[in-house]
Amino acid sequence: MKSYSWYKFHYNRTDMQEIVNKVLEAEKQAEQTLAEARQKAAAVRAEADAQTATALQEARAQAQALLQTGLAEARAEAERSSRELVRQAEQEAASFLEGRQEVLRGLVQRVVQLAATPLDLKG
Repeated sequence: MKSYSWYKFHYNRTDMQEIVNKVLEAEKQAEQTLAEARQKAAAVRAEADAQTATALQEARAQAQALLQTGLAEARAEAERSSRELVRQAEQEAASFLEGRQEVLRGLVQRVVQLAATPLDLKG
């Protein structure tokens, strides 16, 4: 028959082995869980990077469209302003000539008289 100490040692050893096995299994599970978490984190990070890149590209496209629209509006405004300035200048020139028409007629008549008068009579 086996002694009490043998049973105590044998069961303690079995209990210790079982505890060690459970600890090792728990560590293995933890490593597996960490690996899965790292994979999920990498996938989430990659998805976030892709979404960020897409959002940046869309923002660039919108900024480019706004810039093009702004440039087109500025060009149209410059063209309108230029046409208005030309119209005003033409109107001012016509008004100036209209106001000086009598003076110009008198000058033209005087030039014609001088041209028609012989040199010895100009005197």
